[in-house]
Amino acid sequence: MKDARVGSLLVLLTVAAMVLVVAGCGRGSGADDVSSNTATSGPTATLFLTETPSPPLPELSSITLAPTARGDYPPGMYIVDASTGRPYQIITAPGPILEPWEWISPTQLVLCGWMPSDRSCYLLDLDAKALRRLPRSDEQGITVSHSGDLMTSLDLFDLVISSVADDREIGRIVNGPMAIENWNPNVSWAPDDEHIFLQSAGSTTGFIASVEAEPKLVPADAPVSGMVDWTPDSRAVVFANTDGIFSIDATSGETTRLYSWPAGSNVAPDAVRLSPDGKFALAVEEVSRDAYVVPLDGSPGGTKITNVESEDTGWSPTEDVLATIADRCTPDSRLLLVNPDGSIRTTITGADFIPRFSADGSMIAYEGADPSASGTQPAQGVVVRSATGGYQVTSFLPGFFDDTTWSPDGRWFADETGIMPPPYANSCDTTAKTEITQLP
Repeated sequence: MKDARVGSLLVLLTVAAMVLVVAGCGRGSGADDVSSNTATSGPTATLFLTETPSPPLPELSSITLAPTARGDYPPGMYIVDASTGRPYQIITAPGPILEPWEWISPTQLVLCGWMPSDRSCYLLDLDAKALRRLPRSDEQGITVSHSGDLMTSLDLFDLVISSVADDREIGRIVNGPMAIENWNPNVSWAPDDEHIFLQSAGSTTGFIASVEAEPKLVPADAPVSGMVDWTPDSRAVVFANTDGIFSIDATSGETTRLYSWPAGSNVAPDAVRLSPDGKFALAVEEVSRDAYVVPLDGSPGGTKITNVESEDTGWSPTEDVLATIADRCTPDSRLLLVNPDGSIRTTITGADFIPRFSADGSMIAYEGADPSASGTQPAQGVVVRSATGGYQVTSFLPGFFDDTTWSPDGRWFADETGIMPPPYANSCDTTAKTEITQLP
């Protein structure tokens, strides 16, 4: 599923600036504070960054992929060969800071700016060594379809569906049913790219639109809490709220209950994600930091995992196994691979944050300590391991912190360094232990 980012990048900039002047959190595995590797300045009268904004990038420009020595990473955008650990800096014309948005093919990556001078999005083509500005793009409403052929963008209050290749308008959803709050809707493409789910920021309801010249709109009137997911067959959107987990048929709008929370459980989920075969759902509560893995075949029960973060928990894309960080922000933090019944498939020590499977499910990466290091202060970075067998280490990238943007073939992940502190900075406000229990 590909979703528009929930918060405006302007908000992200504000948060980043605030983080720059606030002390970092404690780290698990005895690791150094990674934010110390990020250039910062002392407190000033403003929380916003004060450097002169860079000029916008050209509409079309050339890029260079520069191999970078291990551990010597000038600030900028990188793609990393996951199998070898070799990073390549993406050198562009002078312009704004770019961050990875999503891959749309093994050699094409969407990058978006997050500085006020240029919040456009760009298509990076590794084969052509070119960077092209996407038409009508800013930070609002931008998503790219699973095929990489189509994108969404906002035109005032209309959501426009257009061709990535030539900016040809495919369909337009006019403002009437949308009433977009904060100019930033959540947009989620069906796996077959024939429908999209839209929800205004701050709203609890949304609608499903067909992707065609005159989109057909299906109201999703049931209260929706947080982010939704699509069924693997693209027939329905699945959402979670305090009553349970439900599906909404993409063509009829019919709502079906898939699961009911046990009596007295008081679950208030913020997001739901389906397992690859659609047989199980992961629902996460941001405030309580509790996650629930439940069956969607009508049977009761399920698994509760306490004290985990939404960003630290996710399904493999190829099998029903969940990766999560247990005992986060403590010296005992570790990566667990958990089966839907709550049994633990494997435990990997020295893992601190953000485990992610590669898009093909063959590898798993996380932010943690150098597995080959000894002593009490090992280097911190992204660790890449095989996702099967003995989970052997494939590579280690010191100084990197975000492994979430994987290419579809599992060869690359994209990251930026020296731009912002790690996304988990100042998030260690609890040292509670993780427990796995069974729901009644």
